[in-house]
Amino acid sequence: MTAVLDKPRAKAKPKAEKSALQGRLDKIFTNLKLGQEKLQLAHHSVGLTDPGDAPEILLRAVIEDMLPPAIAPMYRQPLTRADLDTAYTGMFTSLAAIDGVIALSRGQVIEDTLRDAWALLDEANSLMDFTDMKDALPEAEAETPAEIPLTPTEVALQAEHEQPAALDIDQVDRLTAKFDRANASLSMLMVIFGDDSPLEVRDSEDRDYLMGLVQHADNLLNEAHREIMEIDGRLPEDARWRTFEAHCIVGALERIEFDRGFSFETFPGPFLAKYLESAIDCIDRAHKALTAHWESRDA
Repeated sequence: MTAVLDKPRAKAKPKAEKSALQGRLDKIFTNLKLGQEKLQLAHHSVGLTDPGDAPEILLRAVIEDMLPPAIAPMYRQPLTRADLDTAYTGMFTSLAAIDGVIALSRGQVIEDTLRDAWALLDEANSLMDFTDMKDALPEAEAETPAEIPLTPTEVALQAEHEQPAALDIDQVDRLTAKFDRANASLSMLMVIFGDDSPLEVRDSEDRDYLMGLVQHADNLLNEAHREIMEIDGRLPEDARWRTFEAHCIVGALERIEFDRGFSFETFPGPFLAKYLESAIDCIDRAHKALTAHWESRDA
């Protein structure tokens, strides 16, 4: 036996980070698969017993229209941090809708199955928040070789983006006005559908007026979200993502109206009030974060 063969082999370097990443992704994909299977099981059950009722309509919208496009970025190859972040925020509407189906299904046979599905999908969603593993995935698929140095202009733009966002008073006032107007529309709907004075929707004219309030709020939140996302520099997470969540929560009602025949008689008034309250809470948090950021500019 030669000396070369007798020489002990060097131990391979541990690949803890890669193993941790793969384990986390495996858990995410497993939960997404199991969660969707649970939703399908629940829908099959309610479709047999109560077809056309509120839980069946909303659950079908989640399974067919909301969740698949939300998690589609997770299956892109190669997976990037941008894909992960898109799927992470995209799932918020589906999770809120599933929570709504659970509220409508209390005491029914599908409640436990729905809660299991929500828990699996919520855990997958939480694991998509890679704040603790920022460098585990590439930010985006590289279109140019990584070794090409940035130009002075690109360096300056990158530095500018990493600085706190420079807002002006006109932007703050404009966004505040949109938040306030959206909040007012949703608050009116909450009063209409609250426990104290539930509204009886009498005809299509009533539905048109109510959906007009929803559409008005959704348009305002969409405009606010787009404007906030176009602001260069760092903004508080609540300013960016809570605006997006509020837009998704309100927009889901409009979407299922057109896609699934949703009307305000479909769900109990108190449930709608609670659902809308979650959007108002997101608006309030976004507004407070934006105001605090503006007030701290000279700190």
